[in-house]
Amino acid sequence: MLCEQCNKAEATVHITEVVAEAPGEMKKRDLCEACFSQSELAKKVHGKTIPASTCDYCGAPAVTGWAAGVWGADGAGGEESHFLCEQCQEDLKRKGPDRAA
Repeated sequence: MLCEQCNKAEATVHITEVVAEAPGEMKKRDLCEACFSQSELAKKVHGKTIPASTCDYCGAPAVTGWAAGVWGADGAGGEESHFLCEQCQEDLKRKGPDRAA
């Protein structure tokens, strides 16, 4: 699948956003790493981009990551992000989240 922005590179970043103005509505995006790293969404991930981040499990340079809005029962909100290196990403695929690194 090609990047929906540049239509040249392979889309390796797949994003599903919940649209705040329309609860229950989701917006999907498929981007290459270069287009994603230049996007506003990349800057929202705690001000970090994937290449500038480290793996949550082992501290190696990250190759993938995701962010999510988190809201408590009291309505207090926040955002959390997670980053993985290539090896830990493979470990998670094979073993599950409790067995990485």
